[in-house]
Amino acid sequence: MDVPSIITEITSTRQGNAPKYDEGHVALALITIKENQPIGRISLMKKVGLKEASMKTLIRRMKELGLVETDKIGGTVLTEKGESILDQILKRVAVKQVTLKSIGWDSYGILLRGGESLLRQHGVLELRDEVIKQGAERVLIAVFENGKIEIPPKTDDMAMGNLLQEISEAFKEAKEGDMAIFITPQDLRLALKVSVKILENVNVA
Repeated sequence: MDVPSIITEITSTRQGNAPKYDEGHVALALITIKENQPIGRISLMKKVGLKEASMKTLIRRMKELGLVETDKIGGTVLTEKGESILDQILKRVAVKQVTLKSIGWDSYGILLRGGESLLRQHGVLELRDEVIKQGAERVLIAVFENGKIEIPPKTDDMAMGNLLQEISEAFKEAKEGDMAIFITPQDLRLALKVSVKILENVNVA
């Protein structure tokens, strides 16, 4: 199963009951386990921001799919499959806190490898609306093309000089054809949710 299929399975409604977590919680749980393994359920619950019943459901579903192993004494660890799924996500997207002083935003920035193709396919307005649909309040989209940063639909280098510099400094690792999405509020779970939803719509080598 690919990343979107696995995340969909973990967040799916079963027997009429929808889990009280989303794609962002799943990605955050994988990252948190990776950084703290072995980790106990209570600690994981607090770091991911879920109640105990929801955390139990999430761990059980990840275990069913072979992403984690649990031990009553040691806690939860990622399996080789879990490591692979997380690596696939992190190879495609980079997420970090970014302050865009020129426009007064404390945001999370999402760098999508090869994301320019998604922008061409859907257009900036449709893509922005989809990100807002996931819970973002404000969205700024930029692409790295022709050796510079563009903010569609039109980039005014004179008026946007400071903003373009801030975007460049935020993602120094960006390459030609990458796309950056900046969102508020500054919420890691939300940024990860947006990242996973975007990955459902784009194939990146």
